[in-house]
Amino acid sequence: NWFNSLLASPSVAADNEADKSLSRQQLLSRYSHPKKVPLVLSPKGTPICRYHNYHPDGCTKFNKSKSTGTVADEDEDDLQCQYDHEYCHWCQDAGHIAVNCPSLK
Repeated sequence: NWFNSLLASPSVAADNEADKSLSRQQLLSRYSHPKKVPLVLSPKGTPICRYHNYHPDGCTKFNKSKSTGTVADEDEDDLQCQYDHEYCHWCQDAGHIAVNCPSLK
């Protein structure tokens, strides 16, 4: 897949397991920008959108394509986010985003 090169190395994955004990505030301060968060795959195998999960405004590409529903003169690929917006980046459960994850302290 096109995103395999973006996945975290095994040593980074081990560090991510240690991160599971972080509080919500520690998580947000550690990952001050969505691109600083390691890429994680959803149970479907699609990378989970970090902007949707961590950015205060969410994923602008997802919000724009969801709100308009149609594409005018712009390229459709530029408007639609290729990442998963169904699953939480933190726990990989559906129905919430990482900053609101119930598994965080």
